[in-house]
Amino acid sequence: MFILKIMTITLLLFKSTSLLAVDVTLNITKDWGSGFCAKVILYNPTAQKVDWTVSFNAKGIISTFWNGNYTQDSDTLTTIATGLDWNNVIKPYDDVSFGYCADATSAKAGELIVIQTQTDKWDDGFCNKVEVKNLKDYKLIWTVDFPVEGSIFTLWNSQYTQDEYTFHTVAKGDGWNDVVNANESVFFGYCADSVPNKTVLSLLSTVIPLILFLD
Repeated sequence: MFILKIMTITLLLFKSTSLLAVDVTLNITKDWGSGFCAKVILYNPTAQKVDWTVSFNAKGIISTFWNGNYTQDSDTLTTIATGLDWNNVIKPYDDVSFGYCADATSAKAGELIVIQTQTDKWDDGFCNKVEVKNLKDYKLIWTVDFPVEGSIFTLWNSQYTQDEYTFHTVAKGDGWNDVVNANESVFFGYCADSVPNKTVLSLLSTVIPLILFLD
């Protein structure tokens, strides 16, 4: 099933230096989670020929591109596409198209937020549900770094590492959920044993022998 997305893209070079509007439609033709392929259709609604150049967000890191030339900013994903010798000019009331395949990009600082909700608690432990929300309008491969107030003994729907002293935890997808869709969330959870503050324990281990020595 094809997913149709209409993109509002301004552009649009006309070699006489006049600025004309070109209607741009992007069709997702294939989507496999960590990547996708798209067909982009450019329609000239004017009575003049247009020698086109278009700037748009490709929603991923382009791996393959056809029927055009392109450059892409790897940080913003902004892509500038131009035509080839045989399709660089759009006739009046006509269209041309190009296509590409792209891979999801790894999340950067500020593109994800982590929300923890406690789901269970007992005297010496607790369980939390964790939401990882994608704030961008394109897919992201997620890895999150977050604090845990205890030592994790079980975790589901992600892989993780935890610092045994600070309990700071890094989690990432578990293969089947590595990618979080645009403006959507993935969820995982964990249970942990509450652990006394190790700084306090360290101070006590230093103070107690000193007191005994003085006595």
